[in-house]
Amino acid sequence: AASVESSAGTAQRGPEQAELPEDTTSELPGAGAGAAVSAGVTVAEEGAVAEEGAVAEERAVAEEGAVAEEGAVAEEAEAEEAEGAEGAEGEAVAQEEEAELARLSPRQRRRRAEQLVQEAGDALGAGEQARAEELLEQAARVAPSDHHVLAARSRLLLAKGDAAGAVAWAERALARRPRRAAYMVLLADALAASGNRSRARRYYRRALEADPNNARARRGLGRRR
Repeated sequence: AASVESSAGTAQRGPEQAELPEDTTSELPGAGAGAAVSAGVTVAEEGAVAEEGAVAEERAVAEEGAVAEEGAVAEEAEAEEAEGAEGAEGEAVAQEEEAELARLSPRQRRRRAEQLVQEAGDALGAGEQARAEELLEQAARVAPSDHHVLAARSRLLLAKGDAAGAVAWAERALARRPRRAAYMVLLADALAASGNRSRARRYYRRALEADPNNARARRGLGRRR
């Protein structure tokens, strides 16, 4: 009778209430070890991939560096070649100028120098100091000791703010033409710019003695008439 009742009770609970067997897979021997091994293999593979990527990146960086270095070397070589070509061209031009100057007489040299000095003065008056300097360098090659060239170089340096240099060139110009009032005034202006007012006044007075109507000398001494 008890067996019959038990069977009947089980039948009344129905299939949804039947007790399910517990999952014992996780309790099987070696299941956890297998999962750990699988995880370790995955990590190792990821590490290998990452290492390969790092090696590839280093190789790419090295290749870029090599290419950049080759480009720099090529650029430097081109610059040196261009510089050498410019130097050769400049030397050829200088030799041609020397040959042309050799064909000029002393009088022709003076005239050419005076012409260049005039052009330099016009350039300086227009504010083109670089052009004026270039022209005076040409004039100095034609007639380096010409008093016009010496005085012009003094004026250029005075305009550039180099009072000491202006004094030196003005003294040389005045030494070539000791009685020229314009050069006395030029030297006085340079001395005044350098801060040597007492010596500047002496040359302003000397300029007035040589040329009583020299307006610049009068202004330098503070005289109106």
